Amino acid sequence: MELLVQNRGLNFGPWGTWDEPRRTGYKYNWARSGATAESMIGSGAHEALARQVADGEVSHVFIWIGGNEFATWNDTYANIYNGVLSGAELQARTRSIVADLTTAVDTLLKAGPVSIVIVTLIDRGIAPDVAAQFPDADGRQYVTDAINFVDDGIRAMAAGRHDVAVVDGNAFALALRERIDQNGNLLVGGQSINIFGYGNEPHSGRLQDEDGHAGTVVSGLFANILFLEPFNRVFGTGLAPLTDEEILQAAGVAGGQ
Repeated sequence: MELLVQNRGLNFGPWGTWDEPRRTGYKYNWARSGATAESMIGSGAHEALARQVADGEVSHVFIWIGGNEFATWNDTYANIYNGVLSGAELQARTRSIVADLTTAVDTLLKAGPVSIVIVTLIDRGIAPDVAAQFPDADGRQYVTDAINFVDDGIRAMAAGRHDVAVVDGNAFALALRERIDQNGNLLVGGQSINIFGYGNEPHSGRLQDEDGHAGTVVSGLFANILFLEPFNRVFGTGLAPLTDEEILQAAGVAGGQ
């Protein structure tokens, strides 16, 4: 979001420190670290954002939540992989995620004119480090099947509603393949980024934190592929993608060097 404010002038509201369920960030950003679809509804974040829509402050909404329900850092991925969470209990869990996302979308649509992009869940099992940590292919497939169920539910929900577009979260990984060199590094503006490397140096793709969140360079590519592209394609917002040079400069790789 900071990249889009700094380089494309998008208005996410003033920066500040807010009461829960938020912390510090932009006024119109209701993202919360560790949040789930259930906690989004339980905290009332969807209703608070809907009030901003109703007040004419927000015209476009980006929803990307649900990944923590299948995370490796909080044992949810492992519980499905190992069969601890399965059968009717797993089915109820996946259905509840779709139901919560549906509640959020419908609440926003009822609040006023708004264009919504919603991202399907990324399957962490496609990452080499996760595959190495969870080597049993059948176990990973259990998780993939659960994620696919949620993603199918998201697509079906969006298909029945106007002004709601879906972007495939896994398409992000596919879009990066053509940029990866023979050594497995991601090429951005002539720079090699270790896409699965952990560290706070800008040539590492992931930060040195508990979950390996995306660093600045990968965040810039997220902004292009998951945010700008669907808003431009579906809603005609006409926002130019961030250039490789802009992304590198924001990461502190001056002049793309």
